[in-house]
Amino acid sequence: MPVIFPIYIMEDDYLQAQTLSRAFQERFPERKVRVFDTESAFRLQVAEQDEIPGLVICDVMLPWAFPGDREPAERPEDVNKPDSFIRAGNRCYEVIRTKAGDAWKQVPWLFHTVLTKEEMSFAETVHHDRLAEYLGKEASLGDLLLRVHQMLFDQKPVSEEETQFFLSCEKMKQILLEGLSVTSSEGLPDWKELRAAPI
Repeated sequence: MPVIFPIYIMEDDYLQAQTLSRAFQERFPERKVRVFDTESAFRLQVAEQDEIPGLVICDVMLPWAFPGDREPAERPEDVNKPDSFIRAGNRCYEVIRTKAGDAWKQVPWLFHTVLTKEEMSFAETVHHDRLAEYLGKEASLGDLLLRVHQMLFDQKPVSEEETQFFLSCEKMKQILLEGLSVTSSEGLPDWKELRAAPI
């Protein structure tokens, strides 16, 4: 059987992290979802090299660690600066692209933040890395699910019509789940199945 790589979420806001985790587990039930709420927790995972994710969704502004947390031996020089958390996501990205093993260099990375591309220095950080993308947090959950789907399977919708169809299916599925008072969409058709079904 092919290896199914997990989805990593880097998010320190508990409610946002739980919302994303549930949405990804619902949309991609075959994949494990892991949440990291600090920069040091993610760096420890990278250093242990026991698992490679299929995608990292990264908030840019993250604390280094919480009191009592285990920390990696290597501590970035600028972590003690008052505004160091503003570049936490950038530093994590730079670590996996420059210091981690070769497998990490091929991991798709999505910056998901309230900061604009200019505020987080997106272009200066990723340069021409085609595996790194940006999506502002003002985007809907449906937009995020679509982007995650594209990055996991390395594909783009063939048209604006198909993009809108995907988002409509996700919205209809949520309405149906709420109407049925259930939490799982198991058994409901996938958007591609609906797209190919005869009318």
